Amino acid sequence: MKLTKSRSIVNFLGIPLIVFLVFMGEYFFLFFISVVNFFCLREFYLLPRSEKIYPQFIIGYIISFLILFLNFFQYDKIIFFTFFDFFIICILLIIIFELFRGKKNPFLNISITLTGLLYVPTFLSSLFLIRNFESQSQNFYNLGMVITFVIFLSTWFCDTGALFFGKFLGKNKLLYRVSPNKTIEGSIGGFFGTFLIYILFYFFSFDEIFNEYINHFDILFIFIIIAIGAQIGDLAESLFKRNFGLKDSSSLLAGHGGFLDRFDSILFSAPLVYIYFRFFIIV
Repeated sequence: MKLTKSRSIVNFLGIPLIVFLVFMGEYFFLFFISVVNFFCLREFYLLPRSEKIYPQFIIGYIISFLILFLNFFQYDKIIFFTFFDFFIICILLIIIFELFRGKKNPFLNISITLTGLLYVPTFLSSLFLIRNFESQSQNFYNLGMVITFVIFLSTWFCDTGALFFGKFLGKNKLLYRVSPNKTIEGSIGGFFGTFLIYILFYFFSFDEIFNEYINHFDILFIFIIIAIGAQIGDLAESLFKRNFGLKDSSSLLAGHGGFLDRFDSILFSAPLVYIYFRFFIIV
C-alpha cells in the first residue's frame, strides 16, 4: 500500500513536469535531459560497486554533458557529425587518466566508464534530435514535439500494460535468465498499451496534420518500434542489474526504483525512432 502511494506521488508530480518540459523544448528540455543523464549515469556507474569496480565518475560526467551539449547545439543537423573525432579523444583521455588512478580492475574501470557514455548520454541525445525536428504544421503543432510526446507516452503505457498483463495474466516466462518476473503475457500487454496511444494519435488527427511528412505506415511502424524498443531497453537494464545481483538501480524515485529503472525503456525506443526518421523519413 505504501509502495503504491509512493508511486502515485512520483507520477502525480513527475508526469506534468515532464509534459511541461517537453512542450517548452529548447533550454527547458536541455535541463530536463541533463538531469536525467546525471542520475542515470550515476546509477549505471554504481551498479558494479560490490565487485570493486571503479568507473571514472567525474570524467564520465564531464564527457556525458559534452555529448549532450554537442547534440543540442547542433540540432539543425540530424546526424552525429563530430562523434568519431570526439570519442577518439575521450577514449584516449579515459585510458590515460586510469594510468594514474591506482585503482583495482583498471580494464573493467575503463570498460564500464565507456559503456556508460555509449549507453546513457549518447542514447539520450537522440531525444534532442527528435524534439528539434523543425516541421511546423499550420495548426501550431510541431512534429518534433508531437513525436517526443509519443515516445514518452507510448513507453509509459507500454510499461504499464506490461505490468498489469503480467501481474494478472502472466504465466509463461519471457526471458527467465534475464528477468524472472517478466512474462510473454506481459510483453503482449506492453504492445496493447502502446496501441492505446496509437488510437489516441488518430483521435487527435495528428496523422492528418503531418501527412506531408509521415504516412499511415510510418505512424504504425513508429509505434511498433517504440513497443519493441521499450521492452528491449527494460530487459537490457535487467540484464545489467542481474549481473551484479541488484533488483533496482537505486531507491531515488519512491516506488519506481531509480532514474535508470524509469528511463531504461526510453533509452532504447528513442534512438530507434530517430534512426527510422533519419533513414526513412525526410524532415
